[in-house]
Amino acid sequence: MEGRIVSVEARQLLGIGWTGPYSAARELPRRWREFVQRAEEIPGRVHPGTFLSPIHGRKTDFTVYIAVEVDPDDEAAPPEGLVRLTLPDQRYAVMTHRGPASRVQETYRALYAWMEKSGLHRDKDALWLEVYDQGYTPAADEHMGEGCAFDVYVPLA
Repeated sequence: MEGRIVSVEARQLLGIGWTGPYSAARELPRRWREFVQRAEEIPGRVHPGTFLSPIHGRKTDFTVYIAVEVDPDDEAAPPEGLVRLTLPDQRYAVMTHRGPASRVQETYRALYAWMEKSGLHRDKDALWLEVYDQGYTPAADEHMGEGCAFDVYVPLA
């Protein structure tokens, strides 16, 4: 697997958030199903069928957002229970994960190794990101196995 560097312009997201210990990550598929069912009620979606998941990891717990990109000029109040989130301009190291989602840590390890070899450093204060499109939607394709593909973005300092 080979990494690449991309610059992503600021974008507005609308979605749900979840915070918990790493040991409670089994909650996430249920949260994905809930959000995907509600996604159609979100006005001003920019890329239907694409979901973004900004993540902030800490030593003992993490926060995951499950969101869609929305028109930044749409100032309508978010539907009840959803939050608005702004991703700032950011450079990322990116690698495509292929295979079961349960093996995503292998892709993260490969991406970190590529970054180290390339002399790149992670911005530990910025959110990392997973982007899901038609190659994989966690709520619908949980058991897709080897056919699953999505992009992992690690913020660069």
